[in-house]
Amino acid sequence: MSSDVLAQARRTWRRLGVPRQAAGEMAEELAADLAAAAADGRSAAEYVGGDAVALARTWAAARGLVRPRMTLLPVAAAAVLGALPGGFTGLFWAFAPGSAFPSFLLGHPTAAGALPQPAWAAVALYLASAAAGYAGSLAAVSAVLRHRADPCRRPTVRALAAALPGVGALAAAGGIGLAGALDFQLSAFRPVCLVVVLVTAAGAAAVRAAVVLRAGAGRTAVPLP
Repeated sequence: MSSDVLAQARRTWRRLGVPRQAAGEMAEELAADLAAAAADGRSAAEYVGGDAVALARTWAAARGLVRPRMTLLPVAAAAVLGALPGGFTGLFWAFAPGSAFPSFLLGHPTAAGALPQPAWAAVALYLASAAAGYAGSLAAVSAVLRHRADPCRRPTVRALAAALPGVGALAAAGGIGLAGALDFQLSAFRPVCLVVVLVTAAGAAAVRAAVVLRAGAGRTAVPLP
């Protein structure tokens, strides 16, 4: 059991970015404490309060070893991948044969023929897709940062929650503009997807960078996730 607690603590310190030497020293101290607790008849689980990860986080933070890292690529990838189900649903309705989207924007039927649904229904579908993409993006970023025991997880998620509507609107505007320039042809699907993905990723990375820089500038105790 002591070996399991030590392994969990080491993994947590590694995810937190604790320097290897400092992590090794803390591991030695923890092993000695666990041995002393066992001599007193206490189990390793009792000593760590049933949560070795929380103990490792608190210990590292108390020693000033918790420093937020940029991790821009993981955050950007999580933001994009989390938004994909909702985002691709919206793109499907935009490019599906007979979609109301081009005609809704342009004010006339598309070459596909009669519209299968009124414009308000199409707008409702796009808004639902946007909401799903928004929620999925936030959940994915939170999960990735939680797994990494990131000390700026909550500030990052809060900042993204505020910024993503604007980022999404910018991505949508870029995608719609490109799709319109290409006359909403099916061949525009891939480049439109690329524009949306790149804008979303860049926006998420920018928000993350701002949060980490702000936390680093303060050089105060960083709130644990």
